[in-house]
Amino acid sequence: MWAGAADDALLAPLATAFVAAKHPSCPMPRTAQFTAADAAAAALTIGPAAEPTNQAVATTQVVLGMPREMARAIGWPEPLSPRMAQNLFNQDVTWKSLGHPEWGSFKLASPDPDKTLVGAVGFGALATLASGGKFLTAAPNYAQPSRADFAVVHSEPRIETVTKTTDEADALMGAASIEEFAKKASAIVTTERAVIAHNQTHPDTAFVAVPLLDGAASVPIVATPRSDAGAEEKALAGYLATPDAAATLRQAGYRNVLGEAPTVGASALAKTSTGPFPFTGEMLAGIRQVWNLMHARSSTLAVIDLSGSMKYPFDKSGVTKIALVRQLGLQAFELASPRANSSVLVLSHRRWQTRHREPTAIAAQ
Repeated sequence: MWAGAADDALLAPLATAFVAAKHPSCPMPRTAQFTAADAAAAALTIGPAAEPTNQAVATTQVVLGMPREMARAIGWPEPLSPRMAQNLFNQDVTWKSLGHPEWGSFKLASPDPDKTLVGAVGFGALATLASGGKFLTAAPNYAQPSRADFAVVHSEPRIETVTKTTDEADALMGAASIEEFAKKASAIVTTERAVIAHNQTHPDTAFVAVPLLDGAASVPIVATPRSDAGAEEKALAGYLATPDAAATLRQAGYRNVLGEAPTVGASALAKTSTGPFPFTGEMLAGIRQVWNLMHARSSTLAVIDLSGSMKYPFDKSGVTKIALVRQLGLQAFELASPRANSSVLVLSHRRWQTRHREPTAIAAQ
C-alpha cells in the first residue's frame, strides 16, 4: 500500500519516470514537480489486490518476514522446504534443537486469511508445504492422520497472532531487537515488497524474505486512484499499466507480472525458480473454508471406562482395550488446537472422576 513518507524513497522513481516518459497514451502532469508524496496525498493506492484480478501492474511474493539470523537457521536463502515446514509445525525441529532456546517456540503472525488476500495465499502456501507440497483441497484426515496430516493440523495453531490487516502484521517488524521480535513471533506472513520497504526505513533491524512454494505464492499488485483524485494521479495509474513502467516498478520493490525480481533490496531476497501462481477465487474459497474449520475452537471431552473389562484384548492382535483408548485419546488431543478446552472424564465401578489433563500427561498414564 502506498502509505506516504515511509514509502517515498522507493516510490519516488515512479513519479520521476512518469514525468520523463512522455508516453502517448498518458496525459502529462501539469508540473514536473509531481512527486511520490503528491500521489500519496492524493490517495493513489498501489498495493496487493483485495481478490484475484487480471488488472495487475506487478506482483509481489508472499513470504515469511524474519530477522536474518532466524531465517538462516531454517535454511534461508533457500525457500522454506516442505520437510522443514513439517518439522517446525510438528515440533520435530524447535528453536532449542537449532541452538537458540532463547527464541522460545516457533510461532507465526499473519493477517487474517478470511479477510485478506495476503493472509489467504500465505496460509494456503503453508498448508501446502505442510502436506508435503500437495495443494490442500480438503481438510486433513483426522481419523487416520499421516505425518503430513499432523503438520497441516498443527500449522494453524502456530499462527498465534492473527491481525485484521496486512499493515498490522507488518508493524511487528518494528521490534527493536531480535529478542523483542521473538517474544511476539518467529516470522510474519507478509510480502517481499513489505520487507524491502521496512529495510529501507529500518536498516538497523533489517529483515529477510523467506519464499513460500519456491516463489509461486504471490499476490497481484494494482494501482487504483481514488474517485476524486486529480488528472495527474489518474494518469500515473494509467502509466503504471504500460510495459514501460515495469522497470520502474521493479525499482520500487515489486516484481513484474512474470515474476522477475525487484532491482532493489537484493540482500533481503532469496533465489526462486518459480513464477507467480494465480490463486483463483475458487482456490481461495477452499483455503478459507479449511482455515475456518481448523480455526474453530471446539471443546473435547474424553470419557474413559476403567472397569476391569478394559484390561482384556480388543481383538486377536492382543492389544488391550485400555491401550487402544490411550492411543486414540492421545491422537485426539494431539490433533486438537492447544487453545481449545479439553477435559477427561474417568468412569469406573468405584467412582466418577473428572479432571483436566494435558496430552503428555494422558500419554504417560
